[in-house]
Amino acid sequence: MYINEVLRTCDMLCPNEYSNEEKYIWCDELSAMIMNEHLKTYGKITLEAGEDGSYLLPEGITFEMIDRVIDGAREIDKMDFRSYGIEYYYGKRGRFVFPVRNRVRGSIDVVYLKKHEPIRSVNINDTVRFERGGFYVPNTKLIEGDVITVEIDGRNFDDIPILEVNAVDAENCFANVPAGTFDSLFSAGETEKNIQCEIKRIITDETVCDPPYDRMYVDYVNAQICYYQRDFDTYNQHMNLFNQRIAAYQTYLQQRRTQDKDGKMVNWI
Repeated sequence: MYINEVLRTCDMLCPNEYSNEEKYIWCDELSAMIMNEHLKTYGKITLEAGEDGSYLLPEGITFEMIDRVIDGAREIDKMDFRSYGIEYYYGKRGRFVFPVRNRVRGSIDVVYLKKHEPIRSVNINDTVRFERGGFYVPNTKLIEGDVITVEIDGRNFDDIPILEVNAVDAENCFANVPAGTFDSLFSAGETEKNIQCEIKRIITDETVCDPPYDRMYVDYVNAQICYYQRDFDTYNQHMNLFNQRIAAYQTYLQQRRTQDKDGKMVNWI
């Protein structure tokens, strides 16, 4: 189910005054809980030892996310790090110290639990510099593959795909759009123009679980709405439905999960 479908259903069942941005936060809370506790998804990175023999974790991956280390054919569970003499130092970017005597090779593979990526609700209402091939925006606002709408003086440009985003400096980037998208904004001979506009990213995110369990999003968001409206009886009804659905989803996952005693997947990353 698309997240916007969740919001539309909630507004129909529980009329409310809360903004979509607030409801996106509640959806993110549930998605993060499902990803961390039930639908665990792992990634793997290879780290090379630095000059001091330590391994620097890349930005965005913290020690708390790490599940295990693979050193050659040997897997070391995070709970066993101390037994192998592996130490970890916190900082802006964390660093492993893996004693040379306990290493099989120079590089190690780190398996980590992926985090849920929050919904990016982009809404820019400002004067923006346009060119015929695109426009300038602050970094991290838009990424390649986004679809946006642009409103200029009551005139709408809908469903515009972002083809590419190129960094211009430390704070700004240039978003490329299909050729000819904004040609009508320019007079003959003009190549760039500063225009007051509103730019919105079209939210296309989906729930992290499939039907019929995705209905738990409606229960959860409705429960939050009722809680903050101090309608505690209705809140309890929605939470009871939510707890039933998430329990059923957990049972569904457990029935389809390979047990360690029955077999082990290899080379699965």
